[in-house]
Amino acid sequence: MCQSICGTQGIANLRLSLPDDVNPDSGPVRFRVIRKGGARPVIDRSADVRLTRQSDGCGSGAYGRELVLTKDEGLTTKIPKSLQIAWGKQVREQAAAMPDPYR
Repeated sequence: MCQSICGTQGIANLRLSLPDDVNPDSGPVRFRVIRKGGARPVIDRSADVRLTRQSDGCGSGAYGRELVLTKDEGLTTKIPKSLQIAWGKQVREQAAAMPDPYR
């Protein structure tokens, strides 16, 4: 189930809730997009991935994995360096645009 999609300028961040007992075993991830009111998917790609543990530094954390959907590679964990740079830039710009909660 989709929790949120963030980003409207080329790069989107999709986060999914997973059960707490998810483990790092390899398994299929399927990305399917169906237009509102549509019957057929406009995007339907899948990839086998292994989740990685991400700690919060306080004894807790979650499993996750970064994926990218490209025309050439489909759904893959091989994120091009140019996309990593563009993503970092977008995240920094969004953070700079947010009001400082301590002011």
